[in-house]
This record gives sequence, structure tokens and C-alpha cells, in this order.
Amino acid sequence: MDEEKMAILKMLEEGKITSEEALLLLEALEGEQKQNRSSSNAGKIKFEKADINGDEEDDEDEGDDEDDAENTTIKDKVNDEIKKWKNMDNDFEEKMEQLSRLGEEIGEKMGKLGEELGERIGNLGESIGEKAAIFAERFVEKFFNNPIGKPSGHELSVTKTWNNIPDGLNLEVDGINGKIELYTYDGTEMKVELKWGIKSNAKADVRVEPNGDSLPGIKVENRLDSLEEPYFSIGYDATVVKYLSVVIWLPDKDYNRINLNTSNGKICVTKLTCKNLDAKSSNGKIEVLNTASDEVRCITSNAKVLLESLHVPDIFVKTSNGKIECINSELGDINFTTSNGGIAVDNLRVIENQSRKMELITSNGSINVSLNEVDGMAYDITLTTSNGHGTIHLKDINYSGKNNFRYKSENYGVAPVNVSLKALTSNGSINVYKED
Repeated sequence: MDEEKMAILKMLEEGKITSEEALLLLEALEGEQKQNRSSSNAGKIKFEKADINGDEEDDEDEGDDEDDAENTTIKDKVNDEIKKWKNMDNDFEEKMEQLSRLGEEIGEKMGKLGEELGERIGNLGESIGEKAAIFAERFVEKFFNNPIGKPSGHELSVTKTWNNIPDGLNLEVDGINGKIELYTYDGTEMKVELKWGIKSNAKADVRVEPNGDSLPGIKVENRLDSLEEPYFSIGYDATVVKYLSVVIWLPDKDYNRINLNTSNGKICVTKLTCKNLDAKSSNGKIEVLNTASDEVRCITSNAKVLLESLHVPDIFVKTSNGKIECINSELGDINFTTSNGGIAVDNLRVIENQSRKMELITSNGSINVSLNEVDGMAYDITLTTSNGHGTIHLKDINYSGKNNFRYKSENYGVAPVNVSLKALTSNGSINVYKED
């Protein structure tokens, strides 16, 4: 993965980030030093005024020439800074964490300007994170999902079916360098489409075409007929298989535990009913659509997570350099965490319970929540942003301000529905409002 990390670090040089974004990032990194220098010059903070608004201030004519020279000097440093970045041991995420820490340190000193800079840094963080995710997805699609340069006969594919699929089945799928897709349909069979590649140094006896139950390099465990705990799994022999993609069609039933694991590939789950869903990838997007489950866990990196039309009392999502987006869903306890990416929860309906906890955490990204309120709903809300703006528009709460905000309903804890909401970002805005 070192080569891929270097490719991400070179985004500035290769045009994946605009010159304006590059300049803002460099200035933000140098901001604390410039803040200290300018504080001894009649309290003027030059780079914020010149660059947050994207142009110079008309009421400082005497400093215009100095500003132009300063900006030119910074622009001249861009290429040098890019070269330095290429030689640094810190990876992409560490660099963005440094930017986040810088925002936290200078935010209190800069007041309104710090808030505006925080918004810009947050947007930049989201932009860079999104581009990193897109880059990773394209890289995976090109080199793993559609591998090139394979010796003839080393790519195998087959579609198999299994009958007598019971309710309450436990299913486990392990892929590598490939996608996993799971769908349900009106049929009675489980259909599985496999596509995999055999390593060039594998023994000749596994470099053969699939035949009947013989699937070279593929591991299948079939306990569908177990009365106590029916179980089915698909995996691979790591000494033989270099990539494996799996597409599964399940009968439309109620399932127990579904575990899906892969690397360098996306996971997509559509129209599933189960007790527990666990989806894990790296460098791969995760989508969970039209699904009902008691508990859902989604973990990936350098990729977006999309959730739509869910009914889940307990959900945990973690990614990095990617957005978490949840649309038109009924959820209970929520824990969403990302970095360099925004969190968007649109048209959320809370599964009614005495107490619900929601934690939304990111860095260098915005948080937006639209909530369907119900009668008798009480809140314990904490908004924290080092550099950014917080806004709440709910039935009994209207707030607009910066940095930290705390609100607790007088009847919290004894109301029919109690919602504890914590939203935290280092650079970016937080907005919570009632769904119209």
C-alpha cells in the first residue's frame, strides 16, 4: 500500500486538489506562526483577511502591495512544500490530523475569522477525503475487481446454487481484493456467483477449471441442515487465491447473523432482514439499503458509507477519508465516526424508546442532521466544533452560534422519548433541524 499512499500524497502535484485548496492548506499549516508574527504588527492578521474571503480588503490600501508580495511568496513555496510532503514519513491521515490540531489551537485566538477559516478547512478536509476515497475506489476497480496482466487460465468463475435455505441462517463471506454483493429475491435457492484469481506460483492441481463441487482455492462450509444453528460460509485459501469477488442472492427470509468481510472492494447489501449484520472492508465503499436488523456494524477506510431506508435499533459506522450518509431511516442508538469527511443524516426517524444515544464524530467535515420529531421527545444535546458554526432549529430549541453548545430539556430522563445527541467536529459546521 506504500505506493498508493504516495499517490494520494501527490494529489496536489497531480491536480487532484486545486491550487486554491493547496494554497489554503499550506497557509493553514503555517497559520500559527503567521498569527504570532502579525500580532506584533498593530494586531493585524494578514493571511486570514486576504484569503478567507478570497480577495483583499478595500480598506487597507496601504497594505495591498505587502499582501500581494506575501501571497506571491507563498505561491512560490507551493512546489517546494509539495516536494517536502513527498519525502515525509507521515501518511495522509497524520497530515490531516495536524491540520485539525492547528485549527483547534488557533481557533480561540481568531474569533470570527477562526470560525470562517474552520469552515474552509472543514470543506477542504471533506474535499480531500472524498478525492482520496474516489482515488482508492478507482484504483481498486482497475487493479483488483478487473485485474490485468493475468496468465491465461488463472481467472476462474462459476455460479452455484444451494437448496433448502432455512430461516435463521448464519452466513459468513470472506473475500479479498474484490467486491461482495448480497441481495434477496422471491426464489427458494441460494445462488452464488464467484469470480477469483489463482496466484501464478500456485501448484498445478489448483490451476484447473471448477468442476462440480471442486472449487480450486475456495473454501465452502455447508451446515444448512443443522437443526441447532444452520451455518454457511464462503472463504478462500490465502496461499492460492489472489482475489475473490462474491455475489449472493438469498431467498427472502429472516436471517440470524450475516458477516461480510473483504479488502480493496466494496460491500453492497440490499433488502435484507436479519438480527445482526457486520460488514467490513478496507478501501471499499459500503452500502446498506432497504434493510431491517437489530444491530448493524459497518467498518471501512478511504471510502464512503451509504445507508438508506433502514430500520435498525443499534448501528455503528466507522470510516476514514470518506463521508457517512444516512437517508430516510428509522434508527435507535447511533455511533457514526469518520475523519476528513462529512456526516449527513437526512429524514431520521427515531425508534421510540425510553432512552436513545446518538454520537456523530468527525474531523475536517460538517455534520448535518434532519430529525422527525414526535410528541413528548426530550433532548440532551452537545455540539462541539473548534472552528465552525453550530445551528439548531427544533420544536423548542433555536440556537445559532460558534464553538460549543449544550442544551438539556427540563423533563429529560422522564419523557416518553429521550434523545442524547453528541456532535463533534474540529473544523466544520454542525446543523440540527426539524424535518419539514
